[in-house]
Amino acid sequence: KDELVKLKSFALMLVDERQMHIEQLGLQSQKVQDLTQKLREEEEKLKAITSKSKEDRQKLLKLEVDFEHKASRFSQEHEEMNAKLANQESHNRQLRLKLVGLTQRIEELEETNKNLQKAEEELQELRDKIAKGECGNSSLMAEVENLRKRVLEMEGKDEEITKTESQCRELRKKLQEEEHHSKELKLEVEKLQKRMSELEKLEEAFSKSKSECTQLHLNLEKEKNLTKDLLNELEVVKSRVKELECSESRLEKAELSLKDDLTKLKSFTVMLVDERKNMMEKIKQE
Repeated sequence: KDELVKLKSFALMLVDERQMHIEQLGLQSQKVQDLTQKLREEEEKLKAITSKSKEDRQKLLKLEVDFEHKASRFSQEHEEMNAKLANQESHNRQLRLKLVGLTQRIEELEETNKNLQKAEEELQELRDKIAKGECGNSSLMAEVENLRKRVLEMEGKDEEITKTESQCRELRKKLQEEEHHSKELKLEVEKLQKRMSELEKLEEAFSKSKSECTQLHLNLEKEKNLTKDLLNELEVVKSRVKELECSESRLEKAELSLKDDLTKLKSFTVMLVDERKNMMEKIKQE
């Protein structure tokens, strides 16, 4: 009876231990499932972050190419406009100098025109004197001849004045056209400067997106490291589960052995009871 009680307590202890191992195995299985689910979520996050990082890299490369192309084109246009504006300003200076020279020439020719008018007045006076017979013929003819020469010279200069005035008008017209063209060029240069400022803003946005892409890359590396840690932890849990499964199989074998021993013990107990009954009957008979 004492052996049977000990055997029962030992069997109950084994049953409790098996139940505890089963519960622990269930907790480990739940933990494995949770870790697997978490690992799947982290892998999905990692895939999403990787795809986003690839898209951001492609956008970044596209923006770099576009920015370099626009910057080179705008710098070339800016240089061309500056060169054109410098040529225009030098041409305008030359036209202004030419206009100043023509203005001086016009002033000189106007002075000559005044002298011509004065000579014409003198010639008219001489004609009047000739008509009245106040002067001698020889001196009068010489003076008339001199006046005719001066008048011819003045007429030639008058034609030169007319020609110079027409040239001056043409030059003024050209100068106005060049000034208008210069204003248009200045407006284009201002537009280019505005576009350059826009390009600078675009460059700032580009550097900002580049820093964001770098940050995303760092986050991706962190996620990869975290995934590695989770994988290592999952491997540890799997090894622990395997150990628990081996312990469970050993416990099942021990339980079967104990059941066999208990069956044998029961049969032995029944045999002892039968033998005791037989002994009691023999004692009664004796």
